Amino acid sequence: MYWSYLKTGLRNLLRNKLLSAINIAGFSVGLAVSFLIILWITYEVGFDKFHENAENIYRVVTEFEKNGSPDNFAHTPAPLGPALKEEFPEVLEYTRCSGTGKTLITCAENQFWGDIFVADESIFKTFSFRLQTGNPETIFSSPHSIVLSQNMAEKYFRGKNPLGQTISVGFDNQQVYTVTGVLENIPSNSQFHIDFLLPFSRIAGNSGWGIKNYTTYILLNAMGDYKSLQNKLRQFMEKYSPDKNTKLHLQPFTRIHLFSDLRSDLSSNVHYTKLVLYAAIALIILLLASVNFINLSLAKSALRNKEIGIRKITGASNKQLKSQFLSESFMVTFVSFLLAIPLIYFFLPVFNEFIDKNIVFSQLFNLKSVTVVIGLLIVLSFVNGLYPAFILSSYNPMGILKGNFNSRQHSVTHVRQTLVIFQFVVAIFFISGTLLIKSQLNFMKYKNLGFDKEQVIIIPAFYDEVKQKSDLLSGEIKKSAYVKEISFTSYLPTERGYSQNVWWEGMEKNENRQMNWIAADENFVDLMGIKLKMGRNFDKNQESDKHAYIINEEAAKEIDWDMPLGKLMDITEKGEVIGVVEDFNFKSLHSTVAPAAIKIFPGVYKYIYIKTMPNSVSSALTDVKTIWSALLPDRPFEFTFLANNLDEVYKKEAKENKILNYISLFAILIAAMGVLGLSSLLVTNRIKEIGIRKVNGAKVSEILSMLNKDFVIWVAVAFLIAGPVAWYSMNKWLESFAYKTTLSWWIFALAGMLGLGIALLTVSWQSWRAATRNPVDALRYE
Repeated sequence: MYWSYLKTGLRNLLRNKLLSAINIAGFSVGLAVSFLIILWITYEVGFDKFHENAENIYRVVTEFEKNGSPDNFAHTPAPLGPALKEEFPEVLEYTRCSGTGKTLITCAENQFWGDIFVADESIFKTFSFRLQTGNPETIFSSPHSIVLSQNMAEKYFRGKNPLGQTISVGFDNQQVYTVTGVLENIPSNSQFHIDFLLPFSRIAGNSGWGIKNYTTYILLNAMGDYKSLQNKLRQFMEKYSPDKNTKLHLQPFTRIHLFSDLRSDLSSNVHYTKLVLYAAIALIILLLASVNFINLSLAKSALRNKEIGIRKITGASNKQLKSQFLSESFMVTFVSFLLAIPLIYFFLPVFNEFIDKNIVFSQLFNLKSVTVVIGLLIVLSFVNGLYPAFILSSYNPMGILKGNFNSRQHSVTHVRQTLVIFQFVVAIFFISGTLLIKSQLNFMKYKNLGFDKEQVIIIPAFYDEVKQKSDLLSGEIKKSAYVKEISFTSYLPTERGYSQNVWWEGMEKNENRQMNWIAADENFVDLMGIKLKMGRNFDKNQESDKHAYIINEEAAKEIDWDMPLGKLMDITEKGEVIGVVEDFNFKSLHSTVAPAAIKIFPGVYKYIYIKTMPNSVSSALTDVKTIWSALLPDRPFEFTFLANNLDEVYKKEAKENKILNYISLFAILIAAMGVLGLSSLLVTNRIKEIGIRKVNGAKVSEILSMLNKDFVIWVAVAFLIAGPVAWYSMNKWLESFAYKTTLSWWIFALAGMLGLGIALLTVSWQSWRAATRNPVDALRYE
C-alpha cells in the first residue's frame, strides 16, 4: 500500500516538473540555511562541555564597586587558589592561568609574535586537556619548561620530535625554555586557546592579595555544593584579604560562554539571547520553505480535483487520501534533505569564514545531530502535508465532479493569501534590518570621532630596545619627507586600555573613583588631531610636564571644575592639569565618551604612531622599514593602520550585517520561488479567462494589471505589518549604541519597494507570457 502511495506521489511530481522543481529547490535551500544555523547554535551551546568534569568546575569572580556601580571582574589574586584548597575540603583542585598578550617568540629559527598562556600544572587535572607527548605529572618540573600545541609543533618543527628543543620567549631579556610536552589540539569551541604554555611559577610578582591579574578555576568534588561554598566566601575574604570592599562569587564553568560578559574574560562570549535570535531565524527560514510547499500544494488542488473525486467514488477513504498526501510530503522533504546535504558541505567553509568559527561537516552526523535532524524532518513532513491532506481529502466527490466546491475553494484561497503575505512580511523585515545595520555601520565609519584616524601607521614597540632608542628612532623617521609626525603611546582602540583609581583636588576623603587614562608623549595630541579646548599641550622642554595631565571635557565635567588648569590630580603620580582637550571617542561608539586623562609615561608605551603626508603611506612605509632595519636589525618589522584597527572594534556588527545580508537573500529567494510557482498555477487556472478577455478586446496592459493586482495588494498588506515590527526591533537594536544613526522612514519605504519589485519581477514574467499568448491557443487549452 505504501509503495503504491510512493509511486503515485512520484508520478505526480514528474507530471508537474516545474512546480516540483521549484518546491524541492526552495525547500532544499531552506533546509540548508536552517541546518547551517542549527550547526552554529549546537557549536556554541557545546562550548567547554568536552571536559569530563565540566559540571564541577567553577570560575572565581571578583566583585567590587567602580564609580558607585558594581563591577564584576574575571581576574583574581594569585594566592586565592591555594587558600581555597587549603580552607575548603570540597575544593579538589585549583588552576590559575593568564595570557601574557603578544610576545616575541623565537622558535626553530623563526621569529614571530605569539600568545603565551601560563597556568598551574594542575590544569591537566582540572580540565580534560590531553598531551600528545609528555607526562602531565612532571611536565612542569622545571620552571623553564614549555608545552606546545600540536599545531605549533607541526608548523615549526615539521615532523621532527620537538621534545628537548629550545624556544626563546620575551622582548629583550629573552628566556630560554625547553619543550617538555605537546598538547593535543583543543576543540575550537573552548574558551582556552593555547599555542604555548608556560608554568605559572614563571610569572614575576605573582604573589599578593592586592594584585588581581589571574583567572582562578576550582574543581569541586561530586558532592560539592557551589552555592553553599559561595556563602562561605565572605568570611573567607575577611580572613585572607586586606581589601574589605572586594567580594567573590562562583560562576559555573559551562555557563561562562553564554551567560558571562565580564571584564577580562578569556574569550569572546556569545550571549544566549543571540542564539535564541538565530534559532528564531532558522525557524522562520524553515517556515518560509514550508509555506511554499503548503501554498503550492493548495494551488495544485485545482489540477487534482478530478483525481480526488474519482478516487473517492471508487472507494478511497479519507484516511487513505490523507496517507497519500502525507506520503508525498515525506517524499519531497526527504529528497530536499538529500539535496541540502551537498549545499551544506559546499557553503560550510564560507559560513565558517564570516562567522569566524570552525564548525566541521561531520558534526551533522553525530548521534545528537542525527536524532535532531530525523525528528525535524518528520515534524516538517507533517507540517507541510497535514493541512493540504485534510483540505484535499475533505472534498465532496460529487461536488468535485460537478465543479461545485466554491466555498471550500474560497477558504483555501484565503489561506494561500495569508501564507504569501507572511512570506513578504519576513522578506521586508529582513531587508529593513539589513539596510538599518548597514546605515549604522556607515554612520560609525564616517562619524567625527574627535581625532583623525586616516593615514596613521601603528608599529608595535614592546621592546626595551625600542624605548631606549626612541629619540634616535623618532629623529630618523621624522627626516622622511613622507612622515608628518611620530608619537609613542599605550593607546590602541581594540584594547581595553588603562583604568585606575584617581584622586583630584577637592575630592571627598572616603570617595573611591576610577578614571581611564592614556600614556602618550608630547606629540600624541597633535598627531591625532585632537583639539585643545583650553591650556596647552605637553612641552618636551618643560621638565614639570613629565608629571602633568591633560584631561578631556568629560573629565572636567565629572570632577566639576570650572577652571581645571593648575588643579592637582593623581592617577600614576600627583601633577597639575595643564590642558583640556575636546572629547574624543577613544573607545567604542556603544558607550558615551568617558572621563579620561593623557599622561606622559614612557614605561608603558607599546606602540609607535606615524602620521604620513597625504597619499604617501606606501612611500612612508618604505622609509620607516629601512630605518627600522638599520637601527633594530634583530627585531621584526610589523605594522597595521589605525583606521583598520578601529574597524575591528565593530567587527561584531559587521559580522551581523553580513549574516543578515545572506539571510535576507535566502528569504527573498525562497519567497520569490514560491511566488513564481504560485503565479504559474494561478495563470494556468485562468488561461481560458485570459483568452476570452483578449477575444473581447482586452489589452496586454489590462491583462497584466489583472494578474498582478493581487500580488501588489498582498505585498502592501505585508508592508503594513512588517513596517512597525521592523521599526520596533531596529529601535531596540540601536539602543546598544550611545551614538547612532537616525531610524529614517526611507529605510522601511525602500524595503517595501524592494519587496514589491521582487514580487512584480517574479510574477510579471508569467503574466507577460499569458497576456501575449494567442487567444485561440488559450481557448483550446486543456
